[in-house]
Amino acid sequence: MVSASLATVAVTGSIVAASTSASSRPRVADAPSPAAAAEDAARAVAPLAAGGALGAWSVRRVGPFERGALEVELGGPTGSFTLEVMRRDGAIPQRAPGMTRHFVVLVKNRGDGATPTDEDQGLAAMALAEVLAANEEHVDRRGFLSQAERLHAHRERLLGDDWPADVDPNGRRPSLA
Repeated sequence: MVSASLATVAVTGSIVAASTSASSRPRVADAPSPAAAAEDAARAVAPLAAGGALGAWSVRRVGPFERGALEVELGGPTGSFTLEVMRRDGAIPQRAPGMTRHFVVLVKNRGDGATPTDEDQGLAAMALAEVLAANEEHVDRRGFLSQAERLHAHRERLLGDDWPADVDPNGRRPSLA
C-alpha cells in the first residue's frame, strides 16, 4: 500500500534502491501530445492532488507539466517548496533526493548540486519517489525529459539570464583542473 510506504519514508528517510537503465529517447513523431503528456504526468503521481497529503507534507499544487517536467508544490515545517519530477537518464550519473527506476525527483531551488538539500525537502522528494515507483510502469513516460535534455532545450526559460553561463547542460560547472 502506498500510504504505508510513505509513512516509512517519512519516518526513516529510507527508499528502495532503484537501478538505472539507459534508454533512448523517442523520436519527436513518437512523443505524446501536450495534453496526453500532462494526463500521464498526473497519473504518475496519483492519487496526489492539491489539498491532499504526502506523508507529513500538505500538497498545495500538482502541476503544471511543462517543458518535460512535473512540478509538485508542498508545504511542511520548513515552509513551501517545489519538487520537480523528470525522466531519469541512465547515461548521466545523478544524485537526486528522490529516484526511481524511470524518474528523478529534484528540489527546485536553483542549486547546482553543490549545496546540501534541506533534510525535510529531501525526505519529501523520497516520499514522492515512492508514489512514482508505484505508478511508473503504468504511465507513458515519453513526455518527460531528463534534466540535461530540459536544460539543453529550455535553458533560458528555466534558468533566466542571471544563471551562470559556465553551467553545462547537465547542470554542473566544469572542474577547474
